[in-house]
Amino acid sequence: DGKWIEMGVEIPPDTLRAQAEKIRRNQGGSRVPAALTHITDADDHVYVNAIATLAAAHGTKVVFIYIPRFESSRTIVDRDFYERLGPIVDNGDLATQDRLFQGWAHLNRNGALLVSDRLAVAVAGLL
Repeated sequence: DGKWIEMGVEIPPDTLRAQAEKIRRNQGGSRVPAALTHITDADDHVYVNAIATLAAAHGTKVVFIYIPRFESSRTIVDRDFYERLGPIVDNGDLATQDRLFQGWAHLNRNGALLVSDRLAVAVAGLL
């Protein structure tokens, strides 16, 4: 909509919760048959496996990063699946830290810097 997003702002927790509730109210159920959700949903084993296999064939390592939404689950769905393919940078601890979010589902500048630093450490360990 052409609006500038201020990434340095800290949003009050009640505002973040209201954003999350608005999203939940407006989301409908999946229109995809249950038998296909393993292909279409976020935790897509088919494509993630293909990416990891192709990376390995070229001598490239993969790293997975979990960035939670505000007050979302700190648990990584299918953690064992991802760990079989590569290390995980788990940022679940950030889910409760409202000062790191500029919106319910997005980190602000401070949150992004923190996650970037954690990712850099993980990638450096693979070099």
